[in-house]
Amino acid sequence: MRRAVRELLGARNELGAECAKLLEVVRQRCPELLPADPLPPGTVGPEVDLNPDEVQKLVTVAAGSAAGVPPGARSDTVVWTLGGSELLVIVAKVQVRIDRGVIVVVIPVSCDQTPEAAIEVGFAVGDDSRPAGMLAVTEDRPRGPAGVVDLWGDALTGLAWQVVLSVTTGVAHATGEDVDRAPLVPAAITASPNGLRVLTMARHTFDRVR
Repeated sequence: MRRAVRELLGARNELGAECAKLLEVVRQRCPELLPADPLPPGTVGPEVDLNPDEVQKLVTVAAGSAAGVPPGARSDTVVWTLGGSELLVIVAKVQVRIDRGVIVVVIPVSCDQTPEAAIEVGFAVGDDSRPAGMLAVTEDRPRGPAGVVDLWGDALTGLAWQVVLSVTTGVAHATGEDVDRAPLVPAAITASPNGLRVLTMARHTFDRVR
């Protein structure tokens, strides 16, 4: 995910992508030429804005690993098994919709009882006028056919939230490091029709990774 974020941010313009490549060469060959700029514990870092298309690209990357695709493997679908029941999760087509203070993850699934269904898991998060940090709330159950939601609702909600966390954490990790050389972590999520804004920070003293 960190690599996907860096490629996405670096490709926003040709100059940025070229500079990113050159900077990486300097980091590898002459790291002493670049000033270290790690953040002290608990310090707020950069705030990263992602438009809806950029969020969707990262969601597509995150969905596979969140659903259980082994690292390094490539698969458009994953089969979940519970007792004698199976659910086909089409991870390659997981979508995201973003509005003011709302993130909706749409997960296409299929099973014997429901050949095709789109399960919607919505999360209420912060917006520009109502910051909420990393606090998010969702409904008691996802929206979709009862035959799927009754059995798989909790797992699908967990998948959707893992996708959101993976995207925001990946953005923070790719943004910088703290004094322990641990990647930054997300401190707040803000949603609007323009996309997502991720505020980053260094881990607090009690949570330092040494």
